[in-house]
Amino acid sequence: MLSAMKAYLFWTAAFPCAMMILTCVPGVNFVLFSLHGGIGWLLLYACGPFTVIRLIYAVITKRNIGLGVKAGLTFLAGYVIVTLLVGLLGLQCLNATLGTDLPHLAIWKAANLPWSLIASKGQ
Repeated sequence: MLSAMKAYLFWTAAFPCAMMILTCVPGVNFVLFSLHGGIGWLLLYACGPFTVIRLIYAVITKRNIGLGVKAGLTFLAGYVIVTLLVGLLGLQCLNATLGTDLPHLAIWKAANLPWSLIASKGQ
């Protein structure tokens, strides 16, 4: 039962990570993340709500709600760290490839919209 939860949470994190990894592919990042509003930006902003909805569903459908909450919080901590690293890599690649000057953590904040606004409240 726990392995099914791990697989579910892995695929929950796969979509946002894949979107951020696509910023590192030179031809793809030009098409998806062009600065005049490529479709990749829209999909990147959809990653945060997608993750939150799937995480809430995973916690609610667990028989043992305490285990579900523990797994959810563990996933959330790991997810934030992994997406931060992938987002920084993607931001460097996007700035280098397209010659942009996007602000620090711009991709990570876009992909983690619900809680990235809270995290950057003081800035």
